Amino acid sequence: MNLFLAVIFGIGFGYILYRAGALDYRNIINALTLKDLSIPKFMLLSVAITSVGIYSLRLRGLVSLDVITANPLARLSTDFPRIELFSPETRIKSRWTAQN
Repeated sequence: MNLFLAVIFGIGFGYILYRAGALDYRNIINALTLKDLSIPKFMLLSVAITSVGIYSLRLRGLVSLDVITANPLARLSTDFPRIELFSPETRIKSRWTAQN
């Protein structure tokens, strides 16, 4: 049922994008060169409506956002896997010292 609703909402949003002119090449170029701000206005309006909708669904208890967690720094605090920002030679040396 959730997948069905996602497809229906996706088709609906695609149709709205089409009707707003957000799929036209000239409109996209005009938006990027800041000559026509209809596409950025539409994007801002869609984000605002979605935010209000999700917030109201959360207040009614119909959706739970506690499952979605994002902590990009959580992986940096652990030893494995390491994020190394050095040259390949340093990486080889650090692996060699880690193994021995």
